[in-house]
Amino acid sequence: MQWWIAILGALAAFLFAGPLMRLGIAAVFGRQVADQALAQQPDTIRLVPAPPESWLDPDNARQVSNAIHALGFEDAGTFTIPELTGVTLALLAHPSARLYAAIYQHPRAGAWFEFFRRNSDGTGVTFTTLPPNGLSDRPGHPVVRAPGSDPRTLFERATSPRSANSDARPASAQAAVHVFESGYAEAMAWRKQNGVSRAEVVRIAAKRAA
Repeated sequence: MQWWIAILGALAAFLFAGPLMRLGIAAVFGRQVADQALAQQPDTIRLVPAPPESWLDPDNARQVSNAIHALGFEDAGTFTIPELTGVTLALLAHPSARLYAAIYQHPRAGAWFEFFRRNSDGTGVTFTTLPPNGLSDRPGHPVVRAPGSDPRTLFERATSPRSANSDARPASAQAAVHVFESGYAEAMAWRKQNGVSRAEVVRIAAKRAA
């Protein structure tokens, strides 16, 4: 559930300034910049079915999709998100593993994939190939980051005895869109209530400066 794409998108002018300027602005105006960015973000999103030509790199999307299908996942569709310009994603579901998969492409963030589950108590976990982005995890929703992992390796990590959760909610292709949309809304509500800290903005700026 990559709600953070919206925040990073709103911070684009700040993030792509000169490295030293970024760090200086973050140190002085970090909280103000973050609050302004958060205020611009949609509280909810809609996944709209998209044609194959929506992918920025269709060959990469097909390769990753085929590898995830081979793990036993069922296709749940390809979508764009009107509220988050530039995002294309595919959703898949693995009923027996009670796990969802998402394949993303974004003009600036690039291409990545992840597996995620939701639990009956409202918590969840995400396993992603994205490196750390500077934002702290939402409590009860840890993000396990494994940049460079292939789908099988990341899937095995997500389904290992150490990562398994007997309280995981069922997963299905029919429910995938609702789970994704509601997950975004819940995460964004929490983020808007808690805000983006000055320290988080400084970490984001430092990563861009590196």
